[in-house]
Amino acid sequence: MTVFIVHGYQNDHTTDWMHAMKDALLNRDDLNVVITGWGNGANELYYPKSASNTRAVGVELGMVMNNIKNNGGSAAARIYCTGHSLGSHLCGHAGRYTSFGRITGMDPAGPMYDSYSIDASLNSGCASFVDIMHTHGTGGPIMNYGTMRVLGHMDFYPNNGGLQPGCTTRDANVKAGRPHFYGLAEEDAMIHQIDVACSHGRAHQFFIESVKSNCFIARSRCTNNNNIPGSCSSCGGQCGIMGYGARGSGSNGLYLLSTTASAPYCQN
Repeated sequence: MTVFIVHGYQNDHTTDWMHAMKDALLNRDDLNVVITGWGNGANELYYPKSASNTRAVGVELGMVMNNIKNNGGSAAARIYCTGHSLGSHLCGHAGRYTSFGRITGMDPAGPMYDSYSIDASLNSGCASFVDIMHTHGTGGPIMNYGTMRVLGHMDFYPNNGGLQPGCTTRDANVKAGRPHFYGLAEEDAMIHQIDVACSHGRAHQFFIESVKSNCFIARSRCTNNNNIPGSCSSCGGQCGIMGYGARGSGSNGLYLLSTTASAPYCQN
């Protein structure tokens, strides 16, 4: 199997988590792992430009996948793309260009995409199996970096899909009378932005841990992505496994699970 790892906004091929993920994958299985760097496209200061670049780079990645299939003799089912944030949608665009087996979306980017047709974002039609981890779809003070939107065959909402445990470092004693930023005290806004980045980044940390062990067990299934945990109820056991072991771990649907606040994060 060949696994492509794709970073998101303001990252490049040197990003530490990509190399940690590559090592975890190689330690677990006999794989080809490709770190996909598109830093020149992902590092535009104007976020919409980087979001737009996912289309072009997605086609280029799809061409590489076609080459692996046509000249390398690999079956489509043995090609897997896992992307973080904008990288999730880039994997989706690759899937529109060519067919392959699986995409894992690690907290797919929500800004702009939440207002687009789902046909413009990663969705369940982009690969034979699409699984999603939502780690910052709600709870942001200004915006959410991820999305609560149902995008895959299996959508996992750890800790309700919003701010993650251990990422809430808000100082309740922010001094009054400071300049305000979008209605928040300046220090408060800065602290919240750090929290958001932490929650958004938990998706790739969860995935790395899931490669090491199939330990993120969902025990509740949900019916409404806009009402989590309100629409969730117990499965009476294991519903599915979030992360690397998701495929074949349960039926299509929405799943809720809890994690701890620090690595290795598995609560089950």
